[in-house]
Amino acid sequence: MQVLIFLSHRKLQPKAAITDPLQQQQQQKQQQQQQQQQQQTRHQQQQQQHQQEQQQQQKIYLGSCLSFTRAGIKKQRQKLLTTQKQKTATAAAAAAATSAATAPATAAATAAATAAAAAAATAAATGAATAAATAVATATATPAATPAASAVATAAVAAAAAAPATAVATAAVAAAAAAPAAAAAATAVISAAAAAAAATVATTAAAAAVATAPAAPAAAAAAVRAAPAAATIATAAAAAAAAAAAAATATAAAAAAAAAAAAAFFDAIVFLKGRNKTGVAA
Repeated sequence: MQVLIFLSHRKLQPKAAITDPLQQQQQQKQQQQQQQQQQQTRHQQQQQQHQQEQQQQQKIYLGSCLSFTRAGIKKQRQKLLTTQKQKTATAAAAAAATSAATAPATAAATAAATAAAAAAATAAATGAATAAATAVATATATPAATPAASAVATAAVAAAAAAPATAVATAAVAAAAAAPAAAAAATAVISAAAAAAAATVATTAAAAAVATAPAAPAAAAAAVRAAPAAATIATAAAAAAAAAAAAATATAAAAAAAAAAAAAFFDAIVFLKGRNKTGVAA
């Protein structure tokens, strides 16, 4: 601005007549310099104005961007809120429809559950009353039923104690049934053994007699020496037969005792089965 004032002041001053060429050149140079300065000043002013305009445009652009961004954010928020509201309303409507549709079934289920609970309570009360009545009846009938119960318990204990004896008796009965055949078989075996021994002795003696026919006196002496051994064998066979007979007799006696025990046990069972619930024999 000072340069412009200076130039305008110079323009107002009257120009003097310049006749010196050097002075004219200097004046021309000064004028050129002044013009250059003016151009530079104008250029600087234009640059400043341009920068200011750019800054203003940038501010405007940034402001518009911010406003657009804020508006976009608001729109997005509004959209999200609207969507959430719609979803909530849809879910509420669906829940209401479901509850309305399932209301009869829910009521029926509730009624059924209530009825079941009432039935269970009634059954429990009935069971308790029945148990109480049973206890009272049992307490009332206990004095009268005590002898019969004692007898039944005694018979049951006796039956339990006689169970092994029953098994033994059954086995003994079977053994007794098979005892005669066993005794006969044992006797036959003993007889066969004795006969075989006698036959062996006779065969041996005959073979010895045939072989020792030339030496008859020696054979006779051998027969005399073998006679005590044959007598011993016969005695042993007789003792074995007697032992077998004794064993058969003992087996028969045991079978008879077992049969008697079984009969007594069966009689006791029949006696117990013949009683009624009051303890009186049928």
